[in-house]
Amino acid sequence: MNVAVVGNSGVGKSLLINKLRKLRPHAEGWAPVGVNETTMRPQMYPFPNQHSVRLWDLPGAGTTAVPAATYLQDMGLRYFDQVIVVTAGRFTEMEVALRAELESHCVPYYLVRTKVDQDIWNNREDNFADQPKTLQIIREDLEQKHSVKSHCLYLVSSRDPEEFDMPRLMADLFPCLRKQLQQLDPLAPSFCPAGSPQALGVVTAAAAPPAWHDSWALPIALSVIIAGLQGRWGDSYSASYLVQNSSCHVTLSTGSNAVVILSQQDGVVWWCSRWYINEEALLKARRNRELRWTPVNLQDKPLVWYWCD
Repeated sequence: MNVAVVGNSGVGKSLLINKLRKLRPHAEGWAPVGVNETTMRPQMYPFPNQHSVRLWDLPGAGTTAVPAATYLQDMGLRYFDQVIVVTAGRFTEMEVALRAELESHCVPYYLVRTKVDQDIWNNREDNFADQPKTLQIIREDLEQKHSVKSHCLYLVSSRDPEEFDMPRLMADLFPCLRKQLQQLDPLAPSFCPAGSPQALGVVTAAAAPPAWHDSWALPIALSVIIAGLQGRWGDSYSASYLVQNSSCHVTLSTGSNAVVILSQQDGVVWWCSRWYINEEALLKARRNRELRWTPVNLQDKPLVWYWCD
């Protein structure tokens, strides 16, 4: 299965490919991204653990190296199984031509509007519009002015891949990989064991069987934040952080190691008394697998951990 990712230069095609493949920044197979033109020729990136699914990062149109006039002919889009047309702003002649080419050859395509998080922020600052209003404006502009059908339109932010239409895009693009793509949902209902009042649908604990209330039931020993930190993390310096209860076993790339004790006060967890996280930061990390520790001293850089397990 070959999926092409096309569009004008600078719309975020390479970053979108990395997020679709759920890679950590600069992990093995990471597609280079940057402020300059980074994709100069077609690059193939296999889907993790499913190498028969391949994403093709095609050069952006409208540059000196890739002129728009011959873009459609040079890229050979009609030969791909599916095509993702990426735009980051208003519809241009290139997106119109791309869509016409794909429809004429009956190639399934998905129109992806990236960087909607920036549009939401700008529209809130300039026009005091909230998030739903901004998303509605973008959809109506593409649907009414350019006849884009809602079922093939996806508004996404590669910086926050669990928000907006990214999950729907993943499900529609790779229906055969849905089991592989499933992740724990931090907003899922709490587990209700057999015999509990919730599982039996009774109102009071007294109406439930006594087994669940026996003395062997374990109390909650960890706070929400520390419980969510349990497991293995890493950073961009190849250091490893294994959190077990309130202890964090640190192993540096040089092989040296140490144990750091996590402390909690006033609803935040501290790292070496210089950086901290709250519950909001943890929930965001469970969505995008990136944990940002906030420094107390503005001269310190934020610490960034990436979920490894």
